[in-house]
Amino acid sequence: MTKICKYHCCVLGLGSNLGHRLQYLTSAYKAIEMDLGRIVLSSPVYQSMAWGYEDQGDFLNSVLMVDTLHSPLESLKIIKAIEKKLGRKVRDRWHQREIDIDIIFYDSLVIEKDDLIIPHPHYHLRNFVLKPLMDILPNYEDPHFHKPIYQIDADCPDQSIVEPFAKHLEV
Repeated sequence: MTKICKYHCCVLGLGSNLGHRLQYLTSAYKAIEMDLGRIVLSSPVYQSMAWGYEDQGDFLNSVLMVDTLHSPLESLKIIKAIEKKLGRKVRDRWHQREIDIDIIFYDSLVIEKDDLIIPHPHYHLRNFVLKPLMDILPNYEDPHFHKPIYQIDADCPDQSIVEPFAKHLEV
């Protein structure tokens, strides 16, 4: 990853499909800036149909690059606390949610633990993650696949529609 970050570069994927979706994303941006680190890059916000379990409302998604002092596991704990603070309720996998924040990349690390897998194990199969990643990191080489994001995007089997919804959100 190009050294844009001063400390560690943590790339996050955010999504919401319940309630005031854009407000949840905006609140998450603010909480990330306060608790995790400085947002260095942010994608526009996109809208897409739900993935995995499709009988639910459309999602709004974005991707952020955050400059953080925290370790990957500390970052995960902070992210889970932010989700809880913003009102995320526990539901079945891939079901609706107020806010969802996933670590996509952390520096160029590959981590495979029970509670944390980096790079995110499904990002390469999801247009709603790849489209915003293409906006901010098209040339970043995935440390697991050893391919740039633009190639992973071109190879992605997901043909779902991901449409622009809003320009960059202000923190």
